[in-house]
Amino acid sequence: MNNKASIAAAWTSFVGAMNRKAGRFDCYLNGPALPEEIADIERQMGMELPSELKQLYRLNNGQNHQYGVVYALDFLSVGEMYRRWSEWKELIESEGDEGLRELGEFCQSHPAGVIRPVYADTGWIPVFYDGSGNAVGFDMNPGPDGTPGQIINFGRDEDDKYVLASSLSEFIDMLTGQVDNLEVEIDEEDEDDVFFSLDSHAIDVFKKLAREKLQIE
Repeated sequence: MNNKASIAAAWTSFVGAMNRKAGRFDCYLNGPALPEEIADIERQMGMELPSELKQLYRLNNGQNHQYGVVYALDFLSVGEMYRRWSEWKELIESEGDEGLRELGEFCQSHPAGVIRPVYADTGWIPVFYDGSGNAVGFDMNPGPDGTPGQIINFGRDEDDKYVLASSLSEFIDMLTGQVDNLEVEIDEEDEDDVFFSLDSHAIDVFKKLAREKLQIE
């Protein structure tokens, strides 16, 4: 199955499952990104976005809801993705090699060697964001044993970095597998005030699933 088909199938399955569980979920998603929007961001970043990410943006260009729709994580639009990526790029440039070494002193890759044990990298492209400096996204500059396009956690509080999935389509399938654990809170006075969550921080849940795959306690 090619990336276009697998992303479309995986995302449609996730959105459908969320609709059945929570109702009106697709209303909280933006429409497709225009090809010229994606091309413009690629020019500004000086790099081509992963094929899977472009396919996702051509389905839905992020969210329009006030709270994170992916288990309390924001689904970043292509413009928001670029803004968050730029913030990390600026930090990398301002810290320099020595500052980054200090910040990355405790960073680890799980499994070892698949993710570069650094604090930040311009090859990391955020897709889902927790609002506090932490993200799930693409690793386009992996460690020697990793694969470009693997999905990892990274950010301010994420010293322990895991390969959460080998691809975006695999990660979305994992999201769908968590729908039964979804908690939906709706304000009694405002039905549009809806909060989607799991029983703990979503990135922690994803890391726990990754540890279980690796048989790590």
